[in-house]
Amino acid sequence: MRKRSTTSSPNSSATRRIRFWSTSISTFRPIPNGAILFVFIADRKMRIEVGYGLEGALTDAKSKRIIEMVIKPQFQRGDYAAGIVLG
Repeated sequence: MRKRSTTSSPNSSATRRIRFWSTSISTFRPIPNGAILFVFIADRKMRIEVGYGLEGALTDAKSKRIIEMVIKPQFQRGDYAAGIVLG
């Protein structure tokens, strides 16, 4: 796991990662039906970014429910692996 620069926000860090990965991946084969879970442990924040192919199926509201009802309770128990796997 990498630590984020203290001068950047979790959102800007996530945006940079998405741009990097989408550029790297698209040179091989575009993958529009993907989702990425970003976890910022030090900031106690997380978010799910969805590829354009899944936007209709995995909405912001569904992503929030997954985080709040599945991932977050596991993280609060200290079981980060279970939160990521179940989420």
